[in-house]
Amino acid sequence: YMLRISLWNTYGSESLIFNGSEVTYKVDYGWFKDAVKKEKINPLNFSIKPVGYEEDNKGVLIIGSDDTRIDCETKMPISEIEELIKKIKSR
Repeated sequence: YMLRISLWNTYGSESLIFNGSEVTYKVDYGWFKDAVKKEKINPLNFSIKPVGYEEDNKGVLIIGSDDTRIDCETKMPISEIEELIKKIKSR
């Protein structure tokens, strides 16, 4: 577990590929990759799940709903996630 956390903090990246209602999610830890997750999400909803302390004002991106969803790993400022959602929706 500690190796995974260390690799994520050093080399970690995640990628999202949108193809209509299908979303492909990949997580790369540098030395190894997690399984690729593909979900058909219709309608394509976006939300923010707050994480950490409230004063940190950070969260993660959630794509989908309770039935079918993808929870991203990267903790970002909530304002950046809101901007990311706007950019995704405008495409």
